[in-house]
Amino acid sequence: MVATEDNDSDSGFFEEAQHDLVAQPHADEGPVAEAEQRAAEISSEEQPLGSLGRRFDRRSPFFVGVEASAGVAVTYGAVQVVTTVSSILVLLGVAFFLALGLEPAVSWFVNRRLPRWAATTLVFVIFLALLGGFVAGSSSAALGAGEPTHHRSSALHPAGPGPFVGDRPPQRSLPSAAADHRRDEPVTEDRS
Repeated sequence: MVATEDNDSDSGFFEEAQHDLVAQPHADEGPVAEAEQRAAEISSEEQPLGSLGRRFDRRSPFFVGVEASAGVAVTYGAVQVVTTVSSILVLLGVAFFLALGLEPAVSWFVNRRLPRWAATTLVFVIFLALLGGFVAGSSSAALGAGEPTHHRSSALHPAGPGPFVGDRPPQRSLPSAAADHRRDEPVTEDRS
């Protein structure tokens, strides 16, 4: 490999930036030097990172807690996904049942020598017409139900309709009627 001036200047930069003790065994005493010495003792050609340690106890409270937390997180995520796409799932379900329900009519038209695309279009147009008729019929019935009924009930109650269907004009109670009667009469003193 031929070295150019740019490569030489880059390698010089990395040599200056690299400290001698970085990624090198530590000769000093301390916990890092002891750990490196212990790692060198347990490594071999077959297992460069040392022999396997004890297996993790799956019944430990830490492991049970991690499993439970992961289960809650996965369940929460699944619920969020389902609620996010619920409108799409409803549309897919409606489309599936419409296709399944209207397929026999399409097959009947295909058996009568109508091309499948024409049979599908015809069945879809018929379905939309029936659906529109149903909506129009039910909406006119619903609008008629909202019509005030006192127009129809005046024949049943000659006294006239009240604020509610079937109401009669309010009746006065006896004490108030007697009080009104006394007011109309001239006041006479009865001194017997």
